[in-house]
Amino acid sequence: MNDINARNIVVIVAAVIIGLVVLGFIGMILSNIVPLAIVALIAFILGRTSHRVNYLQLGRNAVNRAREAAETSVEKAAARAETRKEAAGYGEAAQDANQRLAQEARTAAEAAAARAEQRAAEAPARLVESETPAEDLTAKPDFVVKTAEQIQAESRLIEEEAAKKAQAMDVQSALEERRRRLLGEKGDQE
Repeated sequence: MNDINARNIVVIVAAVIIGLVVLGFIGMILSNIVPLAIVALIAFILGRTSHRVNYLQLGRNAVNRAREAAETSVEKAAARAETRKEAAGYGEAAQDANQRLAQEARTAAEAAAARAEQRAAEAPARLVESETPAEDLTAKPDFVVKTAEQIQAESRLIEEEAAKKAQAMDVQSALEERRRRLLGEKGDQE
């Protein structure tokens, strides 16, 4: 009986493994090969149906048509506006207003040009003023350059002071003070 059960278990495990391998292969085909095949089929069909079509010329024609449509619509809108102005009697008044605006724009442009020329004339003077420093910073240094002997003498003094402090300090009293600080009242009980 054990042989039959063991053989059945091995057959079931083998079938599951084979099924997983087959599913993996099918998944690979569906995820990689099928989309490429669909694209190839569409490209083949489009290529066969459009073998006598010049796509560059087709694009140029579309752009030209759009440009012509835009130009004609602008021309039509201008003609409509002109007829409205004439019908309303605003033609001469509008021309006078346009001439006044053009004159004001010219005078504003002339004034701006005059201001620009004046600034250009003043610019070298401003540049000269900004290029000269207020004072020479290297004339008065804020530090003193020490010689090697002065540095050694200073370090000897500092070392002597540190040695005096170390000699004056009582090691036992320092340990007791530290113990009191760290332990608080518990240090006094010992």
